[in-house]
Parts: sequence; structure tokens; C-alpha cells
Amino acid sequence: MEQTNADTSKETRSPETDLALIRAMMQAGRKRIGVDGILLVVWGVMLTLGFTAQYIVIMSQYPHMILEIWIPVYVVGFLLSYLVEKRNPRTPTENNLALKVYAMTWKASGISIAVYFFLSLLSDTFDPMIITILTTVCFGSSFFVISVITGLQKLKFVAAGWWLLTALFSIFNTIGPETLLILSAASIFLLLIPGYFLRRMLSVEA
Repeated sequence: MEQTNADTSKETRSPETDLALIRAMMQAGRKRIGVDGILLVVWGVMLTLGFTAQYIVIMSQYPHMILEIWIPVYVVGFLLSYLVEKRNPRTPTENNLALKVYAMTWKASGISIAVYFFLSLLSDTFDPMIITILTTVCFGSSFFVISVITGLQKLKFVAAGWWLLTALFSIFNTIGPETLLILSAASIFLLLIPGYFLRRMLSVEA
């Protein structure tokens, strides 16, 4: 009897049903990514400020500072992210597997970068090349995943932009002060601006 019920359940799953489920998940994803566009704007601004400040310090007579710049960047960034999340809590319709994967992708990227950054500084093993490539790879991968989940194909161009930076830094195998300006520009054009347009998409669809 159990086998019969299982077979019946499988038979009721038509391609149309699967397609409707996928569309519902993508629609929820579009709504959520509009909210999360605010977070991309927040981090785009914070990272732009951080990279620019780091460049100014290196090119000037100021004492060499890393933690003094990046601890405030991370603290303010995470605080603002918390406030955004608190004002835009997830609804039950957004708690599907695809969106959980999407959310975990961004969290995994952020945690990976932060863990290496702070632990390597504390243990005096910090390598600018590693943190640069790690950042570009993580951001590129995250944008690629959410483009697939939400069906927003244009985000794949953003992912490609981050991966292009990965390739350039890997090929030239050198990190200089100008790299900070490149990353600052990338934070604007490949993080802040995409986040702004995703936020606008939410306003239009609301």
C-alpha cells in the first residue's frame, strides 16, 4: 500500500506543477533581492570608503593603518545591515529552499572574507593578494548564484565583472596602491549600483 501511495504521489507531480513551484520561488527571490539591494548599497558605500581611506593612508605621510580603518567599516556595515534586516523581516512566503541557499551564499562569502582578514592580521600572516582574490571570487560567486535563483540574468554580468578582476589580479600577480582604487571603483560599479537598481526593482513591483 505504501508503495502504491508513493507511486501515486510521483504521478501527481506534473511538469506544470514543478514549473509553477519554480516560478513561485523565483518571484519570492525577486522580492527578497529587492530588499537585499539595500544591503548591497550599504556595503558598496562602506567598502568604497574603506578602500579609498586605505589608499590615502598608503600614499600619504599618515601612520600605516589597517585595523583602524577596517574595524569601523565592518562594525558600521554590520550594524546598518542589522537595522535593514530588522525593518524588512522575512515573510513565510520567502522561507523556501532557494532563498535559504541565496541567503547562505552571501553569509558564507562575508564570513570567509572576514575570518581570513582578521585572523591573518592578528597572526601577522596577512597577504593582500589572498584577500583581494578571495573577495573578488566570493562576490562573483554570490552574484552568479542569485542570478540563477531569481532569474535576473543581468546579474551574471556583475558576477563576470568580479571574476574578471580575479583573473587580472591572478595573471599580473601583483598588488599595489592602485589596486585599492580599482577595488574602490568595483565597489561602486559592481556592488553599490547593482544594489541601487535591485532596490528600484522592488519599488516598481511593490
